[in-house]
Amino acid sequence: MKRPAAGTAEIVRHALVRQIRLTHSRCETQIRTPADIPPDAALTITSGGRVAEPPDAEGWFRVQARVEVRVSSETAGKPQLALIEAVHEVLYRIPAELKPPADALEEFAETNGVFNAWPYMRQFVAETAQRMEVPPIVLPLFRPATKLAGRKRKPRPAGRQAKR
Repeated sequence: MKRPAAGTAEIVRHALVRQIRLTHSRCETQIRTPADIPPDAALTITSGGRVAEPPDAEGWFRVQARVEVRVSSETAGKPQLALIEAVHEVLYRIPAELKPPADALEEFAETNGVFNAWPYMRQFVAETAQRMEVPPIVLPLFRPATKLAGRKRKPRPAGRQAKR
C-alpha cells in the first residue's frame, strides 16, 4: 500500500462538506426483459475522483466524483448491454491558511471525494436501473482500502433478493 501524500491528513482533518450535487449523468440499455441477459453477463463498477477547482482564497474547493456501471457480455451480439454513469460535485471548505500540495488534493479527491458522494451515487444507480427496467443494481458499500476499479460481479435476475 502506498504512503499518503504529505498534507492529505490535514485536508481530511479540516475539510467540511458544504454541498453534493449531480452534475452529469448518462444511461443506455439494450436490455428489454430479464431474458435478454445472457448467462455470462457481468457487472463492472468503476469509480474515481478528481479536483475540479483547487482551493480559492477562502478555502473553498470542488471535487468531481464519478461512478460508471456497465453490464456486458462476451456472447451477446452487443457487448455492452447497459450503462449508468454519474458525476457528482462535492463542495468542500478548508481553513484558508491551509495550503495543501496538488498531489494531496488529488489523493483526497480520489478517496474522500468518492466516499462522501458514494451514498448519492448508490441511490442514483439504483433508481436509474429501476427506471430503465433492468434487474436491480445496488452498488456495494464503498471501501476506500479495496477500491472498486474494475470490480466485476454477476447481475441478479429481477425479483431475487440477496442472501442475509
